[in-house]
Amino acid sequence: MDDAFNIRYSLTNLLVNQYLLKYNFESFSTNFFENRKIKVKTNLPFIEDDYFLAVTVKKKKKVKVFINPNLSKNRWNFSLCHELIHCNFDLSRTDETQTLANQSGDNVYYSKEEQKVEELANLGAGIILLPDISIVKYLETNISFYKMAEELRMSSAALYIRLIQFCMFHFGYDSEYASNLIKRFQNTGGRQHINMALSGYGSTVKKQILLDFENSI
Repeated sequence: MDDAFNIRYSLTNLLVNQYLLKYNFESFSTNFFENRKIKVKTNLPFIEDDYFLAVTVKKKKKVKVFINPNLSKNRWNFSLCHELIHCNFDLSRTDETQTLANQSGDNVYYSKEEQKVEELANLGAGIILLPDISIVKYLETNISFYKMAEELRMSSAALYIRLIQFCMFHFGYDSEYASNLIKRFQNTGGRQHINMALSGYGSTVKKQILLDFENSI
């Protein structure tokens, strides 16, 4: 976990908290793109359908987002949020043309800088689909990992990664330890260690998440 991760996490959480009481995911994304006059299309202009998930293209002052029409609904939701994050954080104010492509699988054609941009967009997409305040509320219930993914319309893989990042950011855990905690929740429903880290003796994490949400309204 590095400074870029922490900064993007904090800024996206602020963006998300400000819309939570007014919008659901669909209305928020629609409102976001309409307000910025960004068109979302499915006719991918130059892309192999089985390789590219989505693309954001900027030409002069116009921006368009292209989503692969063959994606599953859960993958579509995530890819749309991924491109939303690009539009909010990653579009250049000086370059007249820019292309940000989200490709499936490991892409050897990404530079290290481009790979970092894509990882941060994935981080932001997960936060839009599942904000911190919602994670806290879900963990207070007895819902299973898979039922949680179903209700959120997230893939199991996306939920797994999102919860790992939540633990890394808020508890300071390394990726291996956070992964073990989420695997336990996924396989057995056990969430005691996560809840202890949230609000156990001496922990102010849950209180801070609630405070951040309330202060953003």
